[in-house]
Amino acid sequence: MSIRRKIGGTSGGRRSHGVTRIERSAQARRQRAMHHLKRVRNRREAALLPSLGIASVGLALIALVAGTWIGASWALDAELEHVSVQGLRHLSSADVVAASGLVAGTTLETVDPAELATQLETHPWIEHARALRLPSGLVLIGVREREAAATLVGTETWAIDANGTPFDRVSSESLEGLPRIVTRERFEPGVAHGSLAEAVSLPRQLADHGLPAAVEIGITASDDPEGLWLRLPDIAARIVLGRGQLDEKLDRLARVLDAELPELARATRIDLRFSDQAVLDVPQSQSWTAPQSQSWTA
Repeated sequence: MSIRRKIGGTSGGRRSHGVTRIERSAQARRQRAMHHLKRVRNRREAALLPSLGIASVGLALIALVAGTWIGASWALDAELEHVSVQGLRHLSSADVVAASGLVAGTTLETVDPAELATQLETHPWIEHARALRLPSGLVLIGVREREAAATLVGTETWAIDANGTPFDRVSSESLEGLPRIVTRERFEPGVAHGSLAEAVSLPRQLADHGLPAAVEIGITASDDPEGLWLRLPDIAARIVLGRGQLDEKLDRLARVLDAELPELARATRIDLRFSDQAVLDVPQSQSWTAPQSQSWTA
């Protein structure tokens, strides 16, 4: 059996003379790209694309326009008149322009896109940046901002990302709604810390185990065996998790709470660092310890 596939041609079977299919396709691409460039130039900054992924597509397309339209011959002695910024979430356009060091009237020849991107990435909130010079004095900047996953509250308050990296000092009110991690330990800024990453992951893991959001999350000093601890709403006890194996410990905590132990209401501390056990400290130095299998089997 043979399969025949019909390929569409020009209307009425006629061919365009003097212009090849490849040339017509290139002309169509140039027209589409020119139309896109006009829309980008006229777009108000308030309506700029929200993510670097989309912004990068725009940058690539405009680069194609610049190369197709005027090649490498367009004059770099034009003066900088406009800066357009894409990908903003936390920062403002003014923040990015200030970080760039760009000044109106600067000749485009002196603006190196790679150096500009490197300069922008020194800003604590800019994880990645790209820059492009365009005709008529326009510089287009695309950024991907760092995402704050929590605030670290100690002698200073820092925004920290999901990798456990403190990346910028912030006010205690500026990131309201994010988990707060309290500590007396000093963590080096700009460096990922495993203990911070573990603490940042705790809110998600609490939710995975059906536990309420923590009122407070804390990290003790590196030489303190208590490690990570937290407080939950309506429970006075400080819950000690230690370091590592959070999934197992939170599963044990969920079983303790489900068991509705009478000692729980009077406990000042629930220690989950010991394998298959939860140690509840109660007033008058009384302590109650029970194996998981005997007291709160799911």
